[in-house]
Amino acid sequence: MNAMKNYLTPYSNAGSAFSLNGKVALAAFSLTAFCFTHSSHAETVVGTFADAYVKDGASAGSNTGSSNVLELAARGVGNNRKIYQSYDLGSLTETAFDGSFLSLSVQSVAGTVSALNEDDNISISIYGIVDSTPGFTEESITWSNAPKNDTSSWTSFVEIGTNVTALGTITIDATAAGDGTLLVLQTEELENYLSWATGNLGDYYGTGATAAAGNIATIMIGMTAIDTPNDPLFRFYSSEGALAADNAAYAPSLTVIPETSTANYVFGLLGTGSLALWIRRRPRK
Repeated sequence: MNAMKNYLTPYSNAGSAFSLNGKVALAAFSLTAFCFTHSSHAETVVGTFADAYVKDGASAGSNTGSSNVLELAARGVGNNRKIYQSYDLGSLTETAFDGSFLSLSVQSVAGTVSALNEDDNISISIYGIVDSTPGFTEESITWSNAPKNDTSSWTSFVEIGTNVTALGTITIDATAAGDGTLLVLQTEELENYLSWATGNLGDYYGTGATAAAGNIATIMIGMTAIDTPNDPLFRFYSSEGALAADNAAYAPSLTVIPETSTANYVFGLLGTGSLALWIRRRPRK
């Protein structure tokens, strides 16, 4: 499982979602077991179709699409950054998912940790666009034109709860994260979002859209809302950065695990002299 290569990095709490902090072996085992159970459909790793970060202030009109890093920060006016990623899921439009996760690799952490709490943990929030808004263009996205960006906010996006859905949070120990630290988000919200984006859940979010435009999922990342600036500046590897580092494992990615088809399930059960009714799981709200 190539996507598991950097699981020996310890600082990747996904809050209520998924934790690697102190549970590396358990996380790796559970995912491996998932693939074994559904061995007829191997996991699929999807790299970014486009990725960039946007910055406010004097850089609000600047594009970073060719950068080797994706920067994220809430450091006050003129120094805030948010991350945009898109994933082309067109090859998965007839696939029901049995699991999925989003991966990011830290390149560096700059600056000092402000006194937000006693344990120096910083949370980042991840969202998906759920209406018919077309995907962004890597070569032209900026703070000013980024889809659903709340240009007046250090951390947030517009239309959250209507045309934008929350996918989860990841908590980072900012004093310990370093080059190669792997962050993982695995939530029901992410799985449902990807199922919707590929046209498998109908108008799941009530926006009138039954799939992402062109089956391209747009994911947005911001710092979790804070009251005090000067949090660390996080730099994650972009797709270009992973290429420059000659390490594909550093590239941001989505990993999806397809459900086994009805035919494969029944065939396997008949082979043991058993029979069961296969029921596709309902999407989870």
